[in-house]
Amino acid sequence: MKSALTTIDEDPKLNFWRLIHGGFLDLAVLEWCKVFGSNAEPTHWKGVVEDRVAFTEALLNSVGLNRDEWDSYWNHLKKKGDGGVKNPPRGVMRDI
Repeated sequence: MKSALTTIDEDPKLNFWRLIHGGFLDLAVLEWCKVFGSNAEPTHWKGVVEDRVAFTEALLNSVGLNRDEWDSYWNHLKKKGDGGVKNPPRGVMRDI
């Protein structure tokens, strides 16, 4: 990654480690979306869990959120995943 950056700009203004941490955060959001995002994902939890009510109760209890708080959290991460993480603007990934 650093090699690719310095090929474009010998003195990149963006801190290398900030870039790496941002990439890891994006990967975490993508993986989260595979399990909790859209029901259409083949790895969505609803496709593998038999007792959805018990799973939901255990999930909320383990993360310490009520249903409204979870819904707000879910919407925030789903929006991030559906935004630039899963669907970057046209041309952003053209050189990869």
